[in-house]
Amino acid sequence: MQSVFTMFAEDYQLLPKDIFTKILLDSHQARGNPYDLIGGLFRQMNSKEPARGGRFKEVPYFNGGLFAAPEPIELTDVEVKMLLNASSKLWNKVNPAIFGTIFQSSMGEKARHAFGAHFTTELDILKIVHPTIIQPWREKIAKAKGCKKIAFSGGVFQNGLLVDLTIEHLSKNYDLFFHKELSPNDENISFGQLIYHEITNKRGEND
Repeated sequence: MQSVFTMFAEDYQLLPKDIFTKILLDSHQARGNPYDLIGGLFRQMNSKEPARGGRFKEVPYFNGGLFAAPEPIELTDVEVKMLLNASSKLWNKVNPAIFGTIFQSSMGEKARHAFGAHFTTELDILKIVHPTIIQPWREKIAKAKGCKKIAFSGGVFQNGLLVDLTIEHLSKNYDLFFHKELSPNDENISFGQLIYHEITNKRGEND
């Protein structure tokens, strides 16, 4: 499971370019031991502290627990070649949603209950999001004559799926604006209050 996710992360550029493929190639060509190389990569993917140097220097930390207990194993050359062949596939063409099903099925019933782990498909989410958020917004926008620019804010827009769905359904007809420099969450209410204070003070000075 760790290897499957790593091949996916590599092709989605969540890891340094071709790092897993190069590790497998080095192992196949006897330039390193897969026990050490793959184990080292997985341990770094579980570390919040960045590597100070070496080939794992730019490997980010992956939360979620998948790499919490990396268990390196000795691989035969045949097994390395099988992984190398798999890594050559276009993993960025795989729908990320499939990993939700895989993760859930890899956990026992007790573990799923303890962690509250239940995968909800994008289609099921859309059944809720569309009538409660997207459709009402469409109706409000339709009533606003001449409105072509829409700004989105609020903690709900920390949800990447909601942002993607909003873009998918509205970007053809409107210019959409989302947070870039600051989070849309409540933590930045104070920032907005400061800006408001500055604006009102300047207005007072000009009166």
